[in-house]
Amino acid sequence: MIQTLKYYLMHIVSCRRACIFHYSTTAAATPPERDDIEVKKLNSASIDDLLAFHQRVCIKEWGHLFDRQELESRLESGHLCYLARRHGDIVGFTWFSPATVHSPDLQCVFAAPRFSLINYNTFIASKLRGRNINFHIKQRAFQDFARESYSHCYSYIRSDNRSSLKAADKLGLK
Repeated sequence: MIQTLKYYLMHIVSCRRACIFHYSTTAAATPPERDDIEVKKLNSASIDDLLAFHQRVCIKEWGHLFDRQELESRLESGHLCYLARRHGDIVGFTWFSPATVHSPDLQCVFAAPRFSLINYNTFIASKLRGRNINFHIKQRAFQDFARESYSHCYSYIRSDNRSSLKAADKLGLK
């Protein structure tokens, strides 16, 4: 699958812009406990918090990521979002899709094979980057996915996103 993704990506955009990673969710190790970070799957009670975080923090760095309609559409389509909270406040999130993901940056669509997920739209508040929050979010998600019979996760990361590339290395993404 990874070779196929690389092949199609090379024919759509320059591969210097993104790296594609593959991870077996069954290999997910339990992340070390952290008193300051709580990771949970997005539920209906947290949607307003996520949208507020998006408006307050994400818009400044990324411009438009999603609005309520897009968020609800993702959830209705089976996409999953994991949130990291520090002292009750959202400080990061990442999305997973069991189907397809359109990447506006790369101008292509990624399709997940059966029992697999595509990871996309990871965001960590800039003041907390480099503190393993992305790592903790993904480790927690991978543990849940392994229990839910998802065997693999594919992720695409812009080649200039050093923080996310470091997290991918720490997770053992190949």
